[in-house]
Amino acid sequence: MKQILLKTKDGSVDAELTQLYTDYYPKVVGYVRSKLESSCNDVEDLVADIFHKVIAGYHSFDKTRASVSTWIYRIAHNAVVDYYRSNSTNRLLSLELVPEATYLKKEVLEDDYADNLQMLTKGLQSLSERERDILILHYYKEMKLLEIASMMNLSYANIRVIESRAIQKLKKYIDAL
Repeated sequence: MKQILLKTKDGSVDAELTQLYTDYYPKVVGYVRSKLESSCNDVEDLVADIFHKVIAGYHSFDKTRASVSTWIYRIAHNAVVDYYRSNSTNRLLSLELVPEATYLKKEVLEDDYADNLQMLTKGLQSLSERERDILILHYYKEMKLLEIASMMNLSYANIRVIESRAIQKLKKYIDAL
């Protein structure tokens, strides 16, 4: 990825925003790509809109209310929701097409990677969108449950319960195969 330098109105480089962009751009692209079944142009356009909002609101962001990571993922999540509202013909990407479904491979995958990955994918598809999102954000994106709770506007206790039940459902589904 080429280095991007973000400049203020007076032309000086804003090192803090440049570092923020460098750190979070690949993560936001991965998150958006995992949510869209569209052309690459839609992903890039949406990511550009997300970072426009991040940059525009960064200096008024209250760091005591949430971490920067939670705030950025919340903006990304809302942008994806808005995208689907305005493009109602689009559908969420099937997890069969998302290589990110490998985030649970340490616990599930054993001998035959392809068969186990397909089994895991089907198991994830059996979960609700919210359950899948929580598992992916926690285990693949390595977000803390507290950050996920803040991002999804749910209580920490509720996120823990949803995650626990989702894991139980996933294990039960895989054991039944």
